[in-house]
Amino acid sequence: MLDLLDAETATAFAGLGPLDRLAMIKHMEWVNKAHPYQIPPDLQQDWTVWLLLAGRGAGKSHAGSHALWWWCWTHPNSRGLVLAPTSNDVKFTCFEGVSGLIANIPRELVANYNKQDHVIDLVNGSSIRGISADSYERLRGPSSTSHGVMSLRPFNTCKTRGT
Repeated sequence: MLDLLDAETATAFAGLGPLDRLAMIKHMEWVNKAHPYQIPPDLQQDWTVWLLLAGRGAGKSHAGSHALWWWCWTHPNSRGLVLAPTSNDVKFTCFEGVSGLIANIPRELVANYNKQDHVIDLVNGSSIRGISADSYERLRGPSSTSHGVMSLRPFNTCKTRGT
């Protein structure tokens, strides 16, 4: 693989630790096969919202799971959050689905996966927590540095409070 890189990039890649190299390879495999709209803006740019508004089968969940695990990997000790309509959506789509986080994060990077609490801990100290919109009150406690909302539909059930 190093022969495909320019000299500067090959030197930088060779200087990475084995887990960082593994993460980089997995990330580059995704970037090379993803549609252009599935790649988020550069992490170094100043942006706060990345919206994928598309129909079924467009790869929104796949793109979101790749973007979230990569962000958490490149920002050690960060806390990511996934919000989905129901607890089953969190578990069976966002975490354990074909396009979910567990399918996309290299196993070597996962320190622990708590299926009951919907929490994935990475070996770099980052964690990704899943919360369902049907229990959105749980959003009040945990703070997070990155969020992944897998569907805007959950917010139809949230009621606004009057003053």
